[in-house]
Amino acid sequence: MESEHFAELDALDADYWWFGTRFEVVWRLAKQGLGHAPRSVVDLGCGTGTFLAWLKNEKELHPSRLIGLEADQSGLSAALRRGVDARRADIAGTDLKAAVTQPPDAFFMLDVLEHLQSPVDVLRAANAAARSDTVLVVTVPALPLLWSEWDIRLGHFRRYTRSMLASELRAGGWEPLRVQYLFLAMVLPGLLRRFLWRGSRDKQRGFPTVSRGANRLLTAWSLGEARFGSWLPCGTSLAALARRH
Repeated sequence: MESEHFAELDALDADYWWFGTRFEVVWRLAKQGLGHAPRSVVDLGCGTGTFLAWLKNEKELHPSRLIGLEADQSGLSAALRRGVDARRADIAGTDLKAAVTQPPDAFFMLDVLEHLQSPVDVLRAANAAARSDTVLVVTVPALPLLWSEWDIRLGHFRRYTRSMLASELRAGGWEPLRVQYLFLAMVLPGLLRRFLWRGSRDKQRGFPTVSRGANRLLTAWSLGEARFGSWLPCGTSLAALARRH
């Protein structure tokens, strides 16, 4: 992933509508899978630590142990500045069972699998480092039809369909309990980005600036969509909850 993208991520915070929606959705999925809020969390590929910082700052969530693993030094530095327990580790080449000495209630991999050449290997490694009751929650970019220069800039290897993600989870030793689309309203803008801006890398802005009012509206709209996630026909992201086989 380009270092400028980490800088862009670092400049944003959990109240940005796209982040806020994802965080709310994945936390709700983890609670559904466990039957209670996770008390211990490991964020694999934690990036700039925004999710862990959100968990740390949302006092009513009060997980007792939050750990992030990140390979990129610029992302790791940003996570440490946010005051979270982030550790340098390449999850694609690290023995996760050794790196995660105490299995957590929940593993999270938020927009990570698409950056890996061999995602199933990492899913298997996470499975080996988990307890029998550990859940895994992942998000990935959705719909191969939306593939564009933006994906190339971000270092993506693929965009997913619901069946693709479920198949990878099963191959990695995880049983999908729920796989849902997010951000249906963003499909049309995604198509426009692909077909109107093809080949124009300078126009491929990752996270457009929005006003405070637009941010609130987009957050409310996206969270409303997420409540019907199992019935959404498509979306620009997928979120999945899985449990060990």
